[in-house]
Amino acid sequence: PDALCCAGAAGDALAALRAGCRILVLDAACPGFAAVQGAAAASGALLLPARPPALDLAGLQLGRAQARAKLAEWLTPRHDTAPPLG
Repeated sequence: PDALCCAGAAGDALAALRAGCRILVLDAACPGFAAVQGAAAASGALLLPARPPALDLAGLQLGRAQARAKLAEWLTPRHDTAPPLG
C-alpha cells in the first residue's frame, strides 16, 4: 500500500487525510502529532510515527543473482514486522 510521508508537517498530514490518504507518516516529535493521530483514528486512517523500512533500488543490478535474491527477500512477506493496515 502507498503511504505519504509528511515529515514534521502536521498541516500537510491533515490536508492529506481530507484528500483521502489512508496511510500517513508523521514525525512523532511533531508538535501536532497528537491532533493528527486523533484525526487519523476518526477517519480510519493509519498514522505511523516514523518511516517504515524501504528498499533502495539505486545500484541494484537485477542481472546479478545476488541482487535478485535481495529483491526476492524484500518482496517476501514478513508478518512479524509489517505495520497493521488498520
